[in-house]
Amino acid sequence: MSMFRTVVRLAVVIPLMFLVACADTPDADAPGSDVLGVVFDDFGHVHGVGTNPADGAVFVAAHAGVYRLDPATNTGTRMAGRVQDTMGFTVTGPDTFLGSGHPDLREDLPPNLGLLRSTDAGRTWDTMSLSGEADLHAMDTSGDLVVAYDALSGQVMSTTDGTSWSTLAAGDVRDLAVAPDGTVWIIDAIGALATIDDQTIVATDDGPSAELGLIDVAPDGTVVVATPDGEILTRSADGTFRTTGSVPPGTQALDVADRWLIVSASAVHESVDQGKTWTDLLTSSAVRSGP
Repeated sequence: MSMFRTVVRLAVVIPLMFLVACADTPDADAPGSDVLGVVFDDFGHVHGVGTNPADGAVFVAAHAGVYRLDPATNTGTRMAGRVQDTMGFTVTGPDTFLGSGHPDLREDLPPNLGLLRSTDAGRTWDTMSLSGEADLHAMDTSGDLVVAYDALSGQVMSTTDGTSWSTLAAGDVRDLAVAPDGTVWIIDAIGALATIDDQTIVATDDGPSAELGLIDVAPDGTVVVATPDGEILTRSADGTFRTTGSVPPGTQALDVADRWLIVSASAVHESVDQGKTWTDLLTSSAVRSGP
């Protein structure tokens, strides 16, 4: 066979093979079908975690999508197959989530999604406000109050209707949480505990000396924080913090709205005793297989 004919045949066959491969690959189509069996290592960086009150399932929002966890198979289901970098993830009710972030590149959407809401457990998302205007890296709710940190403007903002926003303060924020009484707790740029006073982020006098990375507030008002190294601390009624437990390092997301959940670099962990002990719901393949 001559080189010319080989080149011509390859030029025809390779595009055809490429088209067939694309047609058989779920990610080549627009989002729509759930993708089963995704391992923890393929989630990408995790931005949020929470429990769906509709069925008790744990959901993780990550760089490569929103996942419903299946601890029995040590995998997650990517909702609607959407590779959406979902940030500011918050569960607000049965099958109802809030989020922000950046779109699946197969969808014709602006690079910054503003405030999104899903009412079908993350399969579809509707824009509520700030489309193309805000990148909400951290978000929490208490009743109708939504508080979020916009990484584009460097502002902490609030809304009660999802459309009209007010600026609470300006400054760099790692994480934030809203207490039942409406107090906004913040982990600032250097990992210190802070609140907002007169539209200013102010470090508290009674915060832990350790560098903090994550914060959430339990329904009873207990403030819970985590260090990047995995130490879990809770705030007592007198304002002091004590260590209640620990998880592996590389903490990425924390939720104590229902059962306590935290995501480390190697697993999704659950506690049913207010952080004293933790069990693994989903682990990386490295942890599952061992050394």
